[in-house]
Amino acid sequence: MNTAKILIVDDERDICHLIQGILEDEGYETLYANSSKEAKEKLSQYKCDLVILDVWLQTGSSDGLELLDKIMDETPNMPVVMISGHSTIEIAVSAIKNGAYDFLEKPFKTDRLLVMLKRALEFSKLKDENQNLRQTSKTQPTSITGKSNIITGLKQEALRTAVSNSRILITGEQGTGKKNLARFIHQNSSRKDKPCIIVPCTEANDEATVSRFDNALISASGGTIVFDEIGRLSSYMQDRLSQYLKTGQVNNEQVDVRIISLASPDLEKKVKEGRFKTDLFYRLNVVPLSLPRLRERMEDIEILMDAFHGEFSKTDKNLSSQLGSSAMIRIRAYDWPGNNRQLKNFVEWLNITGLADKDKISADELPDYLSEKEEGDIENDGLLANCVDLPLREARENFEIAYLQAQIMRFGGNISKTADFIGMERSALHRKIRSLNINTNKTEEVNDTTKNVVKAG
Repeated sequence: MNTAKILIVDDERDICHLIQGILEDEGYETLYANSSKEAKEKLSQYKCDLVILDVWLQTGSSDGLELLDKIMDETPNMPVVMISGHSTIEIAVSAIKNGAYDFLEKPFKTDRLLVMLKRALEFSKLKDENQNLRQTSKTQPTSITGKSNIITGLKQEALRTAVSNSRILITGEQGTGKKNLARFIHQNSSRKDKPCIIVPCTEANDEATVSRFDNALISASGGTIVFDEIGRLSSYMQDRLSQYLKTGQVNNEQVDVRIISLASPDLEKKVKEGRFKTDLFYRLNVVPLSLPRLRERMEDIEILMDAFHGEFSKTDKNLSSQLGSSAMIRIRAYDWPGNNRQLKNFVEWLNITGLADKDKISADELPDYLSEKEEGDIENDGLLANCVDLPLREARENFEIAYLQAQIMRFGGNISKTADFIGMERSALHRKIRSLNINTNKTEEVNDTTKNVVKAG
């Protein structure tokens, strides 16, 4: 069902009624005007989606072209289809140059009119979407938050890549910040003053999808286009993208864009299984960048929480300083399967509930999912249950291992910070770690005993 509202402007009432009947049969809502003055009044009173405008109105001059200029000045994204029974090629060209979507000569076939209107409305919708995308990209964060070695290295690599024009393939789990990294690269490139348009990829290949794809490329000309979840593209759309990469043309129009593709880690698997074309994969994967999971950069978690808190709160307080030791240990022990996005949602929840306004947040006040037992965990398999049947020396050693693993994890593997917190000399802590055979390189992989200590927090 068509829901668009269309204004028909023609000085012949019979023509208006004829077009009106055709459009209303197709489900369109219609208005009509017989003069430029009446058309202006209708446009000021009603929100129209498209105008069908006769070149020659009752004045006997090209009054329609003057009205077109007026419409374009006030609503530049309004699609206008010009019609005329006795116009020259020069007038048609002039109308299109001045902003008209297309030109139709009377008498016209109904099918041709309907197809033109459908395309004009779709084109207008795409223009609005792209405009919104450009506005959104200006307000979205373009920095990469974190001081961990893995993030520092990624920033440096992204900056080196930004100055080139090479195609980039960014892989990572959902919620790791792939779109943010793409914006960061664009903002640090020579194309930063041009559009950066993000296109969500789908498996569809209908006419609307093709039009959306083509228009996005054209709208991003001179700038950057980001294909979000490139692995979802249908085989037909993969071929269409490959064709653009070979020719640099869209509908015979030369288009210069930098392509950044975002994908889940399973893209290479799709290539091996034949679900994503091998040649397209290698064309897009000129510079591969990989975003780490949040659990691989837990030393950044406090920095991220403070950054997210700054988006939701008007105070200057750091959220991390309000979290008690047991609360922070529990936060660090959680796997965060939704990565940065899930952490951001958690920080937003703290602000919504008012917990973020407290001076101190305890572990008991955190959501239940942060302390839920994983499948296979046994309720009685806690630290005490493991220790009560052991000699004191062995029990103490087990406790020390669990305690130190939890504290090292809390501080993201930073031995100096861990030593300061637990009240030991750094060198003494190193000796203790060696004597207990604690692996500090895998602090995110917590054993069952450690998890139980954390959960008891």
